Amino acid sequence: MRWKTSRRMFLETLACASAARALPFRLGAAEATASGAPFRHTYSQCLAYKIYCADKAHPDQNLVTFEEALRYMRVIHDVTGGLKQVPYLVGWQFDGHDSRYPSWAEVNPRLKRPQDPDARASFLWLAEEAKRLNAFVSVHVNMSDAYETSPLWKEYRENGLILLGKDGQPRKAGVWGGEQSYLVDKVKEWRSGHAKRRIDALVALLPFLRESGSVHIDAFGLIGKNDELRQTVFGIFDYWRGMGIDVTTEYFDFELAGRLPMVYHLNLSEENRIKYPADVVCGGGDGGNQRLVKTYEGWAHLPEAGCLYEEAWGVSIDRDLSAARGGMKGIVGKLCSRTLPWFFLNRHRALSFEDGAEIYRVTFSDGVETSVRKPDRHLTIRDNGRVLVDGGDLFMPALWTKRGEWFVYSKAGGTRVWPVPEAWKDKAEVLAYALSDDGRSPATVMPIRDGKLTVQLDPGRGFALVPR
Repeated sequence: MRWKTSRRMFLETLACASAARALPFRLGAAEATASGAPFRHTYSQCLAYKIYCADKAHPDQNLVTFEEALRYMRVIHDVTGGLKQVPYLVGWQFDGHDSRYPSWAEVNPRLKRPQDPDARASFLWLAEEAKRLNAFVSVHVNMSDAYETSPLWKEYRENGLILLGKDGQPRKAGVWGGEQSYLVDKVKEWRSGHAKRRIDALVALLPFLRESGSVHIDAFGLIGKNDELRQTVFGIFDYWRGMGIDVTTEYFDFELAGRLPMVYHLNLSEENRIKYPADVVCGGGDGGNQRLVKTYEGWAHLPEAGCLYEEAWGVSIDRDLSAARGGMKGIVGKLCSRTLPWFFLNRHRALSFEDGAEIYRVTFSDGVETSVRKPDRHLTIRDNGRVLVDGGDLFMPALWTKRGEWFVYSKAGGTRVWPVPEAWKDKAEVLAYALSDDGRSPATVMPIRDGKLTVQLDPGRGFALVPR
């Protein structure tokens, strides 16, 4: 969800949330929570993303049904060779995205399979099938907004759970999907037990959430200096965690370090990227970055404006996959040019950065370095001198693969010679699986000559390579 606000309000909010500080702990691979229990997923080493299934403004258009959502997951599984996925479905409820909150009581009937008795049965089928693809299906929900069309509107009004304006009437918030929204009083909802009942009802409706172990709460968690709200948000996060379900959301809040492992837009400054490494909090991508925009967009891009050159730190996918945006078109490019380097860089601690006149550089642990040539934003990634990324071309390891695959990709296409990894020096050939927006093709053989691979690629295409 997008929160409209003025630039002044935005800066004031940043001032309230400016308690950026170095953590007194460093989380290991298990990523411990504030309560000491490990998060269910290591988000810096998997792909957490959104599939936009339906929009209430046009409830019958551009649908991604549960069957189609499974196809999206299968393509990602096949292209990546089995990278762990945490897909959050948006618009899974009622008539689509932002529909009838605060209720989550009904699965969108437009998304069901023809052979199933109802949409809930189809959703349960999807979650079960997705496990075969190393995908842990979850949902995108909202705990802030309320609509007069909601089945819970009367109950929430009568119990004083809607924030009121000075005139005693429900305080208007944004207009989403053509419908006026209002704001839930989070403190009262939590203290009255309604928030717990809402969460319990959702988990009863979709019991696979306990197994999936994650939920994405839209535009949630901004705390500021209100202690009542702070304790309420802590309580809500901890309640989900008590069920074995991690909470992710859109943007980071420094006070939620240890409770919030992943955000869709990681808008941290360079200094705080170093203070808060990927195993403390990681992000999807740079969609909320405000550092280089010419005109401020007026959304809640928090807690900071972001880095000058996010790609030097690693960016993954933070733009919903949807039918309206072309479905899986271009997914190979997104996975190879964004998620693959992001995954790799997340394994190395950022140590320092340099903002020079022509070059922006980040130094990581273990001999890894990234640089951006400012005039054309040409990205280079080196691992102890070996070039892994050179602008739109890359040849680098897919570290999640069991067979030790390396991916080669070119945005512009063409022929390029790459030196093979040291472990391949005694090999004569590799198996090459062509990657496309439909998945991967059967292997062909590619020769290694004098320790080098000559690869010819069409624009936006790649190969997954494994030594034979």
